[in-house]
Amino acid sequence: MNVNANTKIEAGPEPGPGAAPGGAPLGAGLHVGIIMDGNGRWGRREGCSRSAGHRAGARAVDAVVRAAVRHGVDVLTLFAFSSDNWNRPAHEVRALMRLLTGYLRARAHQAREAGVRV
Repeated sequence: MNVNANTKIEAGPEPGPGAAPGGAPLGAGLHVGIIMDGNGRWGRREGCSRSAGHRAGARAVDAVVRAAVRHGVDVLTLFAFSSDNWNRPAHEVRALMRLLTGYLRARAHQAREAGVRV
């Protein structure tokens, strides 16, 4: 599934009380991992810059986190920067690091209030 800032995240019907999707009880250790790959390519395909694609991917994280909380995910791992990414042009690495740190700073208070640990 490709997710960008315009993607509507739906994971089926809301789980019943005390259950996550698939019937797993809340707190059962449900762990979801997402590899955030292709945002730069998406931006280029949409006629934008790679950086605009990365920013759209960061905006999509908000919807993913809300969906994870709503569906009883105990641990959400977002793989946002791989060791291969260090081979990108220096200006793109700097832009990605600024995006990541800016996103985390902007959402830190909101995350704490929601019980999300980073």
